[in-house]
Amino acid sequence: MDPPHFWPLAIFRRSEYQLAGIPMLPVTHGNKFTSNMIIFYTIMLFCGILFTWVVGMTGQLFIIFGSILSLIFLIFSILLRINTSFILAKITFIYSIIYLFCIFALLFLDKFLQ
Repeated sequence: MDPPHFWPLAIFRRSEYQLAGIPMLPVTHGNKFTSNMIIFYTIMLFCGILFTWVVGMTGQLFIIFGSILSLIFLIFSILLRINTSFILAKITFIYSIIYLFCIFALLFLDKFLQ
């Protein structure tokens, strides 16, 4: 989960990373490339959600709500690719925090309710 979680923050704080000499992806490769990688890793994350259901690790609760949350994350990622504004990067980062909390809560609830 890490890349699509912290790269929007890196886009939002790009100038600070650049001034500090920290080679974050937006500093070394630019915002457009970084947003492409965010989309790629968000798709991989969604595949991971699907995989847990396919192999029987999770149930219907997790696959339904996990898929919805992942699709929303993918939409934010695509919007960030279209417009790499600092505000949208911040919103995407904040959503990633909410996403993480919800995914872990869903994993717990899914097992608890089975």
